[in-house]
Amino acid sequence: MSTAPSKPQAQSIILVLSQHDPDENPSQIDDWHYKQTTRISSTIPHTQALTAMRFKAADSRTPEWLAVYDVVSTDAVDTAQYPRLLGNTGEVNGPTAPRLPILQYQAYTLIRESVAKPYALPARYLLVVGWSIPAHLDEEYNRWYDDEHMTEVAWTPGWIRGRRYKLVESQDIGQKPGAPTCNYLILFEWEDDHYWQYIERKDHTPWTKRIMAAAGGVKVRRYELYGDSTVERLGSTN
Repeated sequence: MSTAPSKPQAQSIILVLSQHDPDENPSQIDDWHYKQTTRISSTIPHTQALTAMRFKAADSRTPEWLAVYDVVSTDAVDTAQYPRLLGNTGEVNGPTAPRLPILQYQAYTLIRESVAKPYALPARYLLVVGWSIPAHLDEEYNRWYDDEHMTEVAWTPGWIRGRRYKLVESQDIGQKPGAPTCNYLILFEWEDDHYWQYIERKDHTPWTKRIMAAAGGVKVRRYELYGDSTVERLGSTN
């Protein structure tokens, strides 16, 4: 008796953060993001691409836009094309391309994933936490996240999934340098936007305070799902 092949699991993630000039036409921005997904998709083998989603900032900060691509592995992705495909100049974008002061590509590999409600995915609300961790803190940081912090967050009402990543590479492609890229990334997904009132209480344990004091920096951003182009742009992954 034959069985269907199991669905590949995402072991890596690609992020594209962007911020356009405030006087740009919103429809032009939407069109650019749509084409951006197509261009990114062209660098990912069909068997490697799993999701293509676009988020908008929910915290009134920049960069405002975040595109997230789950892939089986970044090893098969031709990232060398990204400056040409996503950059602000050249024939690929054409004369109607929006001005993008911030345009940053990041690739991460998965460390660990914890899921409470797989049926609730994709989630509408996304919390992105970036950590800059010096080498001497690496071991303790990872132990703290796995042994204490992730467990605490998992008890937060509305929590769906948590994923932790390590940086593989990043590129600034925009007109201005983006913020420094963190070497660790965590994505928390939620059922509703009430999670914020709970999550702020998770940083008061002695171990957490010690890690935060020793870290090179922590960046916290809140996003809301704007569009899911997984099937349309990448094809069905079933």
